[in-house]
Amino acid sequence: GPIRGLGPFSITFESGSGIASDVTISNPTGSVFRIENASNVFLKNLTIQRTGTTFSSTEHPLCIINSDSITVEGCNIKSVFNPTNSNARALSIERSSELTLLNNVIENGYYGIYWFGSSISNRDSLNRIEGNTIKNTSYYGAYLYYMRSSQFLNNNFIDNFTGLTTGSY
Repeated sequence: GPIRGLGPFSITFESGSGIASDVTISNPTGSVFRIENASNVFLKNLTIQRTGTTFSSTEHPLCIINSDSITVEGCNIKSVFNPTNSNARALSIERSSELTLLNNVIENGYYGIYWFGSSISNRDSLNRIEGNTIKNTSYYGAYLYYMRSSQFLNNNFIDNFTGLTTGSY
């Protein structure tokens, strides 16, 4: 459930060993980890995995909506391979700015990263996507739409149908 009263403080979820495979958060249905209307959240060295095979537009291993100042670093984010359902996203982000995705492994799904900004007149901004490995997606490794003033650096695409697509970037 929601974490109320965080205010200007931050919260970190991190593997005690510093090794992502030592801590697995999984669920067969719904979103495994959902961050919505939040700021100052850090996910570090975790495995976040959705094992179910049915999807809706709100069910993803990691879902970030209408948030800012979120960092996801050193995590394994895993969905199931699904060649026909565009809702099967390993990492789904909507209307969020000042996010950092750093050195993660993002696997499976129809999309590896699906990022849909607010609108053409109010694009998501100041985001950093760097050093990630995005692999084994059935369609786009990364789908980025309605973003500005953001960095996409040194990411590795392995065995994806299509690597990267952008729109109104």
